[in-house]
Amino acid sequence: MRARAFIKRRALARMKLQFNETFAAVIVALLLLVCFCRQVLQALAAAVELCDKCSAQCCDCRCIAALVHGDAPRRAVAMYCLFLPLTYNAVYFWHQSFSKFDWTSSVVLVDFRSERPTNGTQQTEIRQTGQTEVDCMFCVMPFALAASLNCWIWLSLSKDSSALLSHDTIWDDALPECLLYYELAYCAELLAVNFSLIAVSLSGRTVYEVLYATTALTVVECCFVCGARQRRDGAVQRVTCAALTVLLVAVVLPLGMMLEQDCVVAEAVAAVHVLCVCTIVGMHFAANGDATASSILAVRVGTTILASLAHLAVLVHGRNRACQTRTNQPF
Repeated sequence: MRARAFIKRRALARMKLQFNETFAAVIVALLLLVCFCRQVLQALAAAVELCDKCSAQCCDCRCIAALVHGDAPRRAVAMYCLFLPLTYNAVYFWHQSFSKFDWTSSVVLVDFRSERPTNGTQQTEIRQTGQTEVDCMFCVMPFALAASLNCWIWLSLSKDSSALLSHDTIWDDALPECLLYYELAYCAELLAVNFSLIAVSLSGRTVYEVLYATTALTVVECCFVCGARQRRDGAVQRVTCAALTVLLVAVVLPLGMMLEQDCVVAEAVAAVHVLCVCTIVGMHFAANGDATASSILAVRVGTTILASLAHLAVLVHGRNRACQTRTNQPF
């Protein structure tokens, strides 16, 4: 008799992991470890200078040029990335204090166990033994902290006093060795952003599926990111890039089948994730050791902002209100 496997439903052990003030205090303490005073003062100085230019001649083209081409946009982006953890916390506690609708956002992680019955049959039972409802804040806060730290690093490397990076610096293998810290920080940010986007869009999966998918996708992305500084002149390099492209497709395609069904938020977050992955991989592939540091940083910071805005929209709207996260039903 052939062995058969089936899923047996039974009463499940449920656990809920809720974000609260204690976690927020820890996050704020971590941010205070990094000195942001200099960046804040520089941003305020840039704002005062901009207001002075605009108040002198509000219709002057120089005022518009300062808004578009000056330091104000760069500092605004830097401030947004630096204080991204505080922004997410502010949205969460605003909802908790003032919102009257269902603003909660959570994902469900399930657990299975295979058992062989003791009655002598050859059937293998696969039982869902539990499910955990995890607040989305636990998924997005590692990404917010990684983005904040990474932003602080590239600001430190490009500051005027001892700039190791300028807008026309060539992104090749001749860059200083200290940039390894920035590359490692960006790889950590890729791991965090992939985990956050995958977890939010794949609710109802096991924690192992989420971690495996996150790790596999991050490893492939990091190969393209680290290879942006190298030229692909030889046949070996071109074959390696082709193999990595095939591996990337093999990693991304199963994510579409694992996507949570009938959830517009999961579909929107997955679309943003695909766009971020394609942009990061495509632009780093096209760099080929000839791109400038400004273009590389623009792609990286731009995808970070896009992913952060997607998470911010989910937290503001409420994931459970749109998806009706199934915490009381067996999967």
